Amino acid sequence: MLRYGLIGFGMFFIVGTIGINPTVFGLFTGGLSVGIGLGLKEIISNFVSGIWLLMEGSTKPGYVINLNLLDSSSEAFQIAKITECGLRAVTVTNAGDHSERIIPNNLFFANQITTYTKNHNIIAQKSYFGVSYGSDPYLVIKLITDVVTSYPEVLSDPAPSTMFIAYGDSSLDFYVKFFIQDVMGGIRVTSEVNLMIWQVLKDNSIEIPFPQRTLHIPGSVDIHTQTVQQNPST
Repeated sequence: MLRYGLIGFGMFFIVGTIGINPTVFGLFTGGLSVGIGLGLKEIISNFVSGIWLLMEGSTKPGYVINLNLLDSSSEAFQIAKITECGLRAVTVTNAGDHSERIIPNNLFFANQITTYTKNHNIIAQKSYFGVSYGSDPYLVIKLITDVVTSYPEVLSDPAPSTMFIAYGDSSLDFYVKFFIQDVMGGIRVTSEVNLMIWQVLKDNSIEIPFPQRTLHIPGSVDIHTQTVQQNPST
């Protein structure tokens, strides 16, 4: 902002030193403003949005955001870290494939952006799982809460919590909610927590069911079999 302010001041100083008629300069800038309004609308929009974002401080290098609303991808979570903020665009690094994306400032200004690090570096994660109907839900809640709490990267404050959420078609459905401080490592931590959940359920002989269907046929059904003699040459 200081650089652009000095450039503008220098231009006015040069015009005043040369002695250009202010009326002519006014006509020139008036025509230029019409051209800017028609042909450079997006550039000016990005420029103004960039100044506003810098003044507001809503986007800064190091912030971790979710790109799901700025991208046409079907992925629910596209975690990225802001690496550079300019007056025209914001540069981010996608955690999924480590690609860099240059996003115009007006998209940040006009869209809702999910950020995980503006006020704190804590993020909540959830792992969903189901157990068979013969399992004790109280025991499941205790086992899962204890094993998730023991994971080193899971925070003790806020503490993990396991919830019994629904009677599913084939299982009792639960989820465990826990908090971590490594926002960029959320997928890795969730994967390791899921492995721990699978192991503790296996060690305690608690079944993780899969959908099954039982077919009941009323009465008797005659099944006719036909023997087909194949040609030895085929």
